[in-house]
Amino acid sequence: MILTPLASLSLDIIRILAAQAVLLGHLIQSHKQFLWLGPPTNPFMENIAVVIFFLLSGFLISMSVEAKLQRGNYRFIDYLRSRFTRIYGVFLPALFLVVLLDNIALKLHPETYNYLNAFNLKTFFTNLFMLQYFPSIPFGSGRSFWSLPLWWWTYLSYGALVLSKNRWLAAFFLVIPVYSLFFGRGQGLVLVWLMGVLIYYGLSRNLLGRLNHNLSLIFALILMILAVIRVNDTLREYELIFELLLAGSIGFLLHYLQQIKVKVKETLSKTMRFFSGYSLTLYLTHLTISAFILSFTGRQSSLLLFIFTWIICNLMAIIMAAFTEKKVR
Repeated sequence: MILTPLASLSLDIIRILAAQAVLLGHLIQSHKQFLWLGPPTNPFMENIAVVIFFLLSGFLISMSVEAKLQRGNYRFIDYLRSRFTRIYGVFLPALFLVVLLDNIALKLHPETYNYLNAFNLKTFFTNLFMLQYFPSIPFGSGRSFWSLPLWWWTYLSYGALVLSKNRWLAAFFLVIPVYSLFFGRGQGLVLVWLMGVLIYYGLSRNLLGRLNHNLSLIFALILMILAVIRVNDTLREYELIFELLLAGSIGFLLHYLQQIKVKVKETLSKTMRFFSGYSLTLYLTHLTISAFILSFTGRQSSLLLFIFTWIICNLMAIIMAAFTEKKVR
């Protein structure tokens, strides 16, 4: 299955919006601006964005694996090398950014540093080995590191099952993903990732048959409306019914987009690829940068500082991704 230009463009736009939603949602809480956009009035937009990231990840990884399998001679070791480069190529710079900025903040303004119990060698190395979801905690101010092990161990277990057929290896990799289904933050995100996989296989096998593309769009809109109603009613973003409605909406949307054969301007595609191309870097670094900036203000903020921090977080992510994320896609 090859994405149409319009579908590819749409996924890039969704990734951009999700990345910015994570950033803005966290800035709203830490800078105490636009608090009405979060609970108790509205759900946490950053959590909804994380659900979307997991859904898209499952879809894109399964699509990539099958495409490489069809070319022949694609082994688990090749997959492992690709995933390691992709994840650690972005994670390691983010990890050392925490070391740098947290050390500076701790020395200059120890009274405003809130992550002392997580800023030590033990936590550094447990994060390095992707154990910050369980049994450890995220390193220093890198609070968004919590979700990375769910991606990493789910990637490995999927690759082991599909490429190596080694069930014992897959079972070992599944320990943390299975744990996350019952304990910890973001319960159910591994299931969301699998929903993304099912969307890919459903579309690639044409399980919707000749469903009219206009009907697909109508179903996508109906399910999206129901998802919005559900999450606003429960204020629970990591909730199975909401996740199923959201996955169904995106699945039907992709089915619609795959049937629309239109030419997309190359300049528009390049622009969207540029802004979506640093989404993981932004996700992993923004909390550290925001905490560093706030350490110099006594954790007091203003609308101007909110906007300044949003700009700096994006600029830093763009610069870092130019040497990391954009090189290992």
